[in-house]
Amino acid sequence: RSDGPTSVPSGMRVGSSRSTPSVAASAGMTGGWCPNRNPRKGPMDMTGTIAQVRPADERLAERLAEEYRQARIDMGPREAAAEWFTPLLRKWRRLLGGKGEGFTAREQLALAVTLDADLRSRDTLIVTAISPEVSMKQLRVMVEERHSLKSTALLERVLEGWFHAGQKPDTSRLDLAVDILAGFVERVPQGRRAQLLTVCAYLSWSAGHVGRAAEWGLKALLADEECTLAALVVTACEHGTLPDWAL
Repeated sequence: RSDGPTSVPSGMRVGSSRSTPSVAASAGMTGGWCPNRNPRKGPMDMTGTIAQVRPADERLAERLAEEYRQARIDMGPREAAAEWFTPLLRKWRRLLGGKGEGFTAREQLALAVTLDADLRSRDTLIVTAISPEVSMKQLRVMVEERHSLKSTALLERVLEGWFHAGQKPDTSRLDLAVDILAGFVERVPQGRRAQLLTVCAYLSWSAGHVGRAAEWGLKALLADEECTLAALVVTACEHGTLPDWAL
């Protein structure tokens, strides 16, 4: 299955995760992996050992994936995203602001399933972590009106502005975002965790944690070898490509 392209600047493109590059374009991300002498441990060690997923979680993830697939058929992608992803996005935004309780077990799997099926949702999750000033209304436009010029222009503006303005992001917010996802990624079936791992890789790179980003990227590629955005992160690490703020 290929990534659907998300039109963003050139360099490191977000809308790319299996075949077509997309958040990577803005930063000129191109490039393998760089070793990390003092890696931050993630949910899977670098030998590729996978934690055993509970059968109950396997079954629930498959049921949720089928329900979301059917919702997209019955309601259309826009309404399905509004019903499935927007509530998760709202909670994600609140968590990153230090508010509210964490995702429930069902929400954790629903988030993984949604990101796996819809790369614009993944991209919006990334944008929410990087740019806290983007309003919920704007984020909904990105997700629910994904094919509109307004949605594409908004995504490009956010990413271009961040990549090339040279302004340091709130790295503690990015670290929190990674910690939230890392806290439950082991519960997600291997075949549906690549996008969660990719978000961790991209946000770690965005925070300037090159070694950690490479680790997360490799884990994503173990889950899905065609995950292009993860490959772009790993490549950027190998070539020492960093966001403008870190140069």
